[in-house]
Amino acid sequence: MRVLCFSHTPPPRSGKILGERLFNILKEWGIEKKVFTITLDNVSYNDTLVNSLKKNPSFRSSLPCSGEFFRVRCGAHILNLIVQEGLKIIEHAVHNIRESVKYVRGNDMRKLRFAECLQELPNLTSKKVRQDVPTRWNSTYLMIETALTFREAFHNLSIVDGSFRTCPSDDEWDKAEKIAKFLKPFYDITTLFSGTQYPTANLYFHGVWKIHLRILEEMEDEDVVINPRYKLQFVEFSYRRLYGTNGTIMVMDLRDKLYSLFEGYLRAPNYEAHNMVENASSSGANEQVRDADIAGFDTFESEIVASINSKSQLDVYLEEARFDHNTHMDLDILEYWESHCGSFPELSLMARDIMSIPITTVASESAFSIGGRILDKYRSCLLPQNAEALLCSRNWLFTGQVIPDHDDEHLVEDFEHLCISGQVTYNDEV
Repeated sequence: MRVLCFSHTPPPRSGKILGERLFNILKEWGIEKKVFTITLDNVSYNDTLVNSLKKNPSFRSSLPCSGEFFRVRCGAHILNLIVQEGLKIIEHAVHNIRESVKYVRGNDMRKLRFAECLQELPNLTSKKVRQDVPTRWNSTYLMIETALTFREAFHNLSIVDGSFRTCPSDDEWDKAEKIAKFLKPFYDITTLFSGTQYPTANLYFHGVWKIHLRILEEMEDEDVVINPRYKLQFVEFSYRRLYGTNGTIMVMDLRDKLYSLFEGYLRAPNYEAHNMVENASSSGANEQVRDADIAGFDTFESEIVASINSKSQLDVYLEEARFDHNTHMDLDILEYWESHCGSFPELSLMARDIMSIPITTVASESAFSIGGRILDKYRSCLLPQNAEALLCSRNWLFTGQVIPDHDDEHLVEDFEHLCISGQVTYNDEV
């Protein structure tokens, strides 16, 4: 991901104003006619922003399928809404776990007593206790998962420390264990979706399908098509498991939309695939003089071939045998389409554009987080253009390198150093 702009937009910031500002930025870079999709969260003013852009004549004319697929809603935000509803079920248990973690981190005396309780637990591979940020469900999940490891230690602390009154009950611990098991796939998929070093659009359908299936299982008791390992067969398999025979109708609708999108790539006069063909055909133009009498032969021949072989690139691709998803688990999807651009020139371009769609706003939100560290209380008077230069320069210089994020370090307390040779001692006057 590249940060093209970090723009100061003074209030008011309505969706229409933001849409106009975004269009002007795209126009400044000369890419207003090259935008495929836009990924946004579910804030209401984003609806107005999208509608404003789609009504712009200079913008709308270049959108595939008249902008039907223009907006992509952030997958991470959608999962967050689902999880937040689930956490309400065990709100009291989560509160007690959160307060228990805060308690043992409160002062040195409590830390030492809790370390003593940890020493009584066998086979602990880690003694790190994690606190959460209540507004971030993934950190709440990590807190619950870690706290469950120390369930007995918290129970023992409630016995030896009369001031500790927020220890969850057995019933609350059991509920927390169930919700942690339920949240595990949500956490794994959100982490997968939030990656910035690999394409994520091809991961979306499979991930959301697993989540949907998981929810249906819990209710009872407890863009895959351009991936050569799955294609439409996996989509139909997934829809049938979720919706029964209605899944076949949904797959046919998806197929129609896919062909409609592909037709747009075939008609696009400025696409690279057409340029590649033109460049290849003109490469030997200086080697021989074309005979005017046979100037129309190439066109005549192409019409005959087209009539014989009426199958499109998309037809051929979908009818080819799928890759075995077990033996091609590490398939590089971008490399696959790059190597097949000769066989599927327009289709490979469509696949490239779809693969480049970010399915979460995580990458862009991290840019705002970095911006918050640039514009801190010590540099609050920094000019907007200087702040933009600092942020963009950092992004352009270090994109592709994984820069560790240390923001959550303060949430973790390691009790290992308090456990000395299996015996913990403390001074009551500490």
